[in-house]
Amino acid sequence: MNPAILGTYQGVSCELVVSEDGVSITRTQDGVNIALTVLGGDSMGTLFLPYHQITAIDFKPYKFPFDGYILFHALGLPDIVGARNCFNFGDKKMNADYERIADEIRRHVHSFSCNDRQPLKASVADELTKLKDLLDAGVLTQEEFAQQKKRLLSS
Repeated sequence: MNPAILGTYQGVSCELVVSEDGVSITRTQDGVNIALTVLGGDSMGTLFLPYHQITAIDFKPYKFPFDGYILFHALGLPDIVGARNCFNFGDKKMNADYERIADEIRRHVHSFSCNDRQPLKASVADELTKLKDLLDAGVLTQEEFAQQKKRLLSS
């Protein structure tokens, strides 16, 4: 990791900490950490993402009236601006700095070889649920569903 970008950055109701191990996003209110649960069960406290779990990073510069953001994608997290895996900022003067930070983090994430990444396997139950959805949608026939189900259950 480039030591020049390590540190803490203040955003709009959030704080981004870039460390050697990963990034942390903390939701704040008037500078105070908030750890509350909102509708849908999304925890709004601190989220830590190790670099090896980040799958992609989106950067959008600030352009009045919309905040800029760095959105960190990872399995199991929403791809929604404003979610707990999103760092929002509201200062146009910081666009270049935050874009550089996003690029450095992106480079660091991509520097992990495929061997360093730990593959995340879907559970058999998750796969069966997907197959059932395909059956219900008419994509699979009952016979195809039964074959795939048998294959999953025997592995």
